[in-house]
Amino acid sequence: MSKSYQKFMNDIRKVLTITLSPSTPEAQAARAEYEALTGTDNTYEHNEIWERIYNSYSKTWVYSDMSLRTGQEIAENIRIAHPDQCVSLHTDDKCFIGNTTWNDQMKMFWEYETYSVTGTALAKKRKAEADALGQIAAWD
Repeated sequence: MSKSYQKFMNDIRKVLTITLSPSTPEAQAARAEYEALTGTDNTYEHNEIWERIYNSYSKTWVYSDMSLRTGQEIAENIRIAHPDQCVSLHTDDKCFIGNTTWNDQMKMFWEYETYSVTGTALAKKRKAEADALGQIAAWD
């Protein structure tokens, strides 16, 4: 990894926010709520209303004085616990990391960097399985 990437990941951010997207049933409930309120299923038509409803089904954690690397470690454990949901990070200085779901990472991107002990062990196991099956990671 380059020095600039390491610096980017290790710099302490004043505010770091981690967000867990809604589960599939929660997203369906958000869409139903939006449609009942607006009379349309087009979430772009009343985007501010959609964002408010969608965010009410999301879960958010806000941290102070934390690096993106530490945030990714926390986020990875959330991703593993909620493998079909997306987890994103953003900072007060406009940095954003949008992670794929854990299940998609293990299905297609198992060679991506991992940040937690559990994530590293799962990725190592998946890589061994892929090697035995002759599979290659997407965007490898």
